[in-house]
Amino acid sequence: MKDYSILIKQDPDYYARLSTIPIHLLTDEGLIKETASSCIIEYNSLNNLLAAEHSVIDEKTMLQKRCGILLGIEPNIRKTEYYIPSYNFMKLFTLDEKTLESDPNKTLFNTSEKDSIFVDLAYAFLSKEVVPRDEFIDYKNNEVYFTEKNIIKTNLDIVPNAKDTYNFFGRIKTEFNDRNKTFSYEEQRQKNIKFLKIKEDSLFYVFEMPYVIRTQEEFQGCSGAPIFNEKGELVSLFVKQYTNTNRFLGINLEKFKSGIDAEIDLKSKANGD
Repeated sequence: MKDYSILIKQDPDYYARLSTIPIHLLTDEGLIKETASSCIIEYNSLNNLLAAEHSVIDEKTMLQKRCGILLGIEPNIRKTEYYIPSYNFMKLFTLDEKTLESDPNKTLFNTSEKDSIFVDLAYAFLSKEVVPRDEFIDYKNNEVYFTEKNIIKTNLDIVPNAKDTYNFFGRIKTEFNDRNKTFSYEEQRQKNIKFLKIKEDSLFYVFEMPYVIRTQEEFQGCSGAPIFNEKGELVSLFVKQYTNTNRFLGINLEKFKSGIDAEIDLKSKANGD
């Protein structure tokens, strides 16, 4: 795993790009239908892909979409290799009243649907050998140049505050083409984001953009993008924007740290560790 920490100050745009991993919703033929975002973290010595649940689940069937992360393109540019992980979905539900009387602060995390609250967090344990790449294709010379994506080291304990500014990288709508009535998109880092508050349910953070979000398409494909503070530390994942406001939601990762710990513990026991 490469260390890109020097980029946090020298080239924060490139650091955010290397730390953000596109998820492609694929057709049966392997063509790209939709794009979302994700990141890979190293937590408790394990690599874990984090994404927004709504990006990888079919809301009608509640089955996992065929979503892959790009591993690489062959030099002949005829074959694209994807890794399609098996996702886990974080659910939060409150225990029964009798249990709450004895321990009112206790909550339980698991993948059960019963009495659960939608969290919008999907995660998948990855082998250390699964390393996506950031690639540039030289079509003229039929060559592919690449850099390994960044694996973010984190303890999932960094919370935002009102003093710092935040940023994320994604495919952002930039302008409207009046001739063909379509929007153009550009991959860029969205900067100067401020933290406003924690939502009442404490599951999400509310952030503020430096401008008003006009349409749902403005940040199409950004769901699941990692949100960083000025030190390059992971604080959240982008999950939802509110049109005609400057606000969007990010997952409170610190809230679900114990849930991921529980899954890691189950995984270790299953493997006999």
